[in-house]
Amino acid sequence: MLRHQANHYSIIGDVQDFPELTSVLETNSPEPSTFKRDYKALFEIDNIRDQVIGNRSYTFSTCFLAREKSASTWLQLLSDASDNYRIALKSLMDLQGDFGGYLSHQEIVAATGLKERDVSWIMRNIDNLEISQIVHTLEGNALSRITSGTLLNMNYRDLVNAQSILVLTRQEPRSIEMLNILQDNKQLVEDDLTDKYESAIPVQRTINSLMSIGLIRQKGRTNEGIYELTPLKGNEKFIDDVLAVAAHSRHVIDPDYDITKSLDEQYSGMDEEKFKRGTEQLQLDYFKEAEEELRK
Repeated sequence: MLRHQANHYSIIGDVQDFPELTSVLETNSPEPSTFKRDYKALFEIDNIRDQVIGNRSYTFSTCFLAREKSASTWLQLLSDASDNYRIALKSLMDLQGDFGGYLSHQEIVAATGLKERDVSWIMRNIDNLEISQIVHTLEGNALSRITSGTLLNMNYRDLVNAQSILVLTRQEPRSIEMLNILQDNKQLVEDDLTDKYESAIPVQRTINSLMSIGLIRQKGRTNEGIYELTPLKGNEKFIDDVLAVAAHSRHVIDPDYDITKSLDEQYSGMDEEKFKRGTEQLQLDYFKEAEEELRK
């Protein structure tokens, strides 16, 4: 059994403190014949990520990306620079932090005043930087920051696109109460919730989202409207993590928040090619700073 997991331990160990060339990981593999299979398995559960930098493929540990030291290095690089793209990037990251670590595509459109396609390439560049990652929600894409201190640092093995629920908790605040009910009772009763909130809309929105990631399933006959917590390992811990993040972020958000054109000045005239080249250089700068910090 340990022999079959040798590549897993080797890969994680080699990138725990600093990214490594993927080719080096394969060369050093204790089980070369199964390296690609084992590498893919770690990638699929989001324990590792890869990125091409300077035409060379590097492998990152998700834990390395999420830790506080990594975040402080990014902040330093963004705060010290006067380049337009870094100012724009930092302003978006600051807004994301103010809103609990996640922003929907439409919120970024509203804040920047840019067209939807322009926001799409900005989000892709940020996703490539690994400062935040794109997650898919029932209502489109969102940017979600890797959340240190919880299992939300990675995708849950038995849940699909688990981080999308972070966006739901702000777009539909009553979903937080429903998650608390699910945590206590291990089930949700649709009719009871509709009576409680005097509306079927927030209930359906929450149930559909929780069903889509696989956190709940129908119990009994379809027309009974009873949904139970799916008995998968880690699901109760997942609810704890989501509620912890939501509790930390909700206090900074006014129920009637309006971010329309709050980043209009920073993103005015933003050029896609310059932004892409700038973020690529920023990533190289990050690599240099992180390596110097590691060697101190």
